[in-house]
Amino acid sequence: MADPSPADPQPQTLWMLWIALFASVLIYAALGVYGPLKREPGDPELLRTMTQVIGVIALANVGAVFGLRGVLAKTLPYQAYCLVRWALCESVAVFGLVLFFMGAALEVLGAFCAVAMFAMVLARPSAGDKEAYDEEKKSA
Repeated sequence: MADPSPADPQPQTLWMLWIALFASVLIYAALGVYGPLKREPGDPELLRTMTQVIGVIALANVGAVFGLRGVLAKTLPYQAYCLVRWALCESVAVFGLVLFFMGAALEVLGAFCAVAMFAMVLARPSAGDKEAYDEEKKSA
């Protein structure tokens, strides 16, 4: 049997990458729960503004994961397509971690991590996702 090309990676490879990125979101949440106990409370007004701005950016990232599927499929091989989408999902959790270290409540970190995990589950590697990618690629 021939080796799979980079454009057609083995499903096991994609699953290992997906699991690693999903686990990193869990690690970010664990950092909030078990991490530094001495956080300086941030300026409430700045924190509120930053939460709103970063929240909009996070929602835009999640929107890009699903709204730009066609653009990504037309320009990237499948493995890169998956990685870009998963990185956008993971960035939502990173934003929550940044806000947490700026002084936001643990619930803020939890909300950002929950959105990231939900988006990652929806964008997981699957036969349906690969079929949708192939359809978008054909329409290019």
